[in-house]
This record gives sequence, structure tokens and C-alpha cells, in this order.
Amino acid sequence: MQIDIGSHIAALLYEHNSVNIPGLGGFVSSYKTATADQVQGELHPPSKGLNFNSNLVADDGLLAQHLQEKLGISLTDANELVENYVKEVKEAIGRREIV
Repeated sequence: MQIDIGSHIAALLYEHNSVNIPGLGGFVSSYKTATADQVQGELHPPSKGLNFNSNLVADDGLLAQHLQEKLGISLTDANELVENYVKEVKEAIGRREIV
């Protein structure tokens, strides 16, 4: 069974301001307030920006706990899924693929 870890990371970012991927880095979201451009007569809704920080490599446990809960697997198995995902991403980056 192929599991789309990326979709789980995306789901977590709706609930949390950051998600760390151990050994890889972390996604950090930031909120932008709504703005009004009076010259153009436009309203811009609030939005959420996303940045990747390669220094956030520590395991906060959030991703593995989420996988454990959503997939009904042990925490050990969830951590193994995360480790395999990190390995695959690093290999893809090594091949200069877009991830």
C-alpha cells in the first residue's frame, strides 16, 4: 500500500503552524491579514504563506503521531514510514527531481 505522506503533511498544516520532518526540515506557515487596495478598488482576503526551513530537522513527533492515528498503525510503524519518506525525498533531491 502506497501512502501519500505529502497529503498528511498538508492536512497537518491546516491545524498547526509548523510540521517538522525529522532529518529533512520543517514547513512553517505564516498568516497574512486581509488588505484593501483603495487605488485599485480591490479587497484581498487573508491568506497563509508557507516556507520550508531546512534547519528544523528535530523530530517533534507530530507527523508520526498523525500517521499513527489516521492509519491505525503503531508509532513504531509510523516512524518507519516517516524515515522511508525522508530517504525517498533525499534520493529524489539527489537526482535533482522536483519533490
